[in-house]
Amino acid sequence: MRRRRAVDIVCGAVLRPVKSGLHPVFRLSVKHMDDELLGLVIMVAWCIWFNRNVVRQGKTRQSTTEILRKDEYLLEEFQTANFKLACHETSNTVQWIPPAQSWYKINTNGATFVNTQSARVGIIIPDYKGQVEAALSKDLPIPLGPMEIEEKALEEGVLFAWDIGV
Repeated sequence: MRRRRAVDIVCGAVLRPVKSGLHPVFRLSVKHMDDELLGLVIMVAWCIWFNRNVVRQGKTRQSTTEILRKDEYLLEEFQTANFKLACHETSNTVQWIPPAQSWYKINTNGATFVNTQSARVGIIIPDYKGQVEAALSKDLPIPLGPMEIEEKALEEGVLFAWDIGV
């Protein structure tokens, strides 16, 4: 008896049955398939296999539409996690630029702590050489949001600079 080959008209892939244990296993010929289509075919096969195992465990069988939606989601999630987008990458390197001689910079930062309903500000004042002239860390027993704490850090930085005469 001669076996027939099943041909997928959409992608031109040829499925060939192979004897293996109790279940037929299909080997996929992928000569004329691009990577995106191959990934989709493999993901569909995996989703069908997974669905078969779910049914074997006595759970509800998924419909074809549900399987296809799941495989599209999983493939997109995999590609997003593993492949960079083909776009121009710009350098986001942040570099500190010193102020002019006889000037100072006031670098501030704030953080909020939800569990203690408090906030903290950090202030550092370097000179034109990058040497630290003054620094301050201050706890604030008030709950502030992200924008408010950054504004409060800036205010505390200006007041601190004023107090130390910078």
